Amino acid sequence: DQQSVAYADIGESGNMEIFLQTSEGEVKQITENKYDDTAPYYDAETLQVVWQRLIDDRFQIILYDIAEDEESQLTFSRTNNMEPKVSGDGVVWQAWDNNDCEIMYFDGIFTDQITDNQLQDVTPIIQDSYILWTVIGRNDQEAKVYSLESGEILTIDDHEGGSIANPRF
Repeated sequence: DQQSVAYADIGESGNMEIFLQTSEGEVKQITENKYDDTAPYYDAETLQVVWQRLIDDRFQIILYDIAEDEESQLTFSRTNNMEPKVSGDGVVWQAWDNNDCEIMYFDGIFTDQITDNQLQDVTPIIQDSYILWTVIGRNDQEAKVYSLESGEILTIDDHEGGSIANPRF
């Protein structure tokens, strides 16, 4: 169902659980556990849902295959892994490396770290063999794109060389 929506809500046990609602209004509860499951993302093409689960005070990335009714934990780190997205090309998320957030990519078999710098690389998304994310600097932001085919990282600028600015940061 291309119009299905994944969302987090309080379950019967009192913690956050993941639900999938179809366009007809049918709701399926995907998780039922003692953990808080939040920030789900549903990909209708692959019939997969990915989210972050709070385990031992750290967020870990969980992938769920709807057709197989199978859940897999992708991360087991002592730091936070957050904001996951899934597509036919794989799964991406931001991971804390004890200094800043970096972008991670899981291709179905292996996990690779895409960025390694002293800046905050956040809110990744994956589509059509590209990973796009925001880099938060001291006074401004940049949009970056990574090609899964070439391994090249490019900065997205406007035609006049402008940058993304956010006065809150």
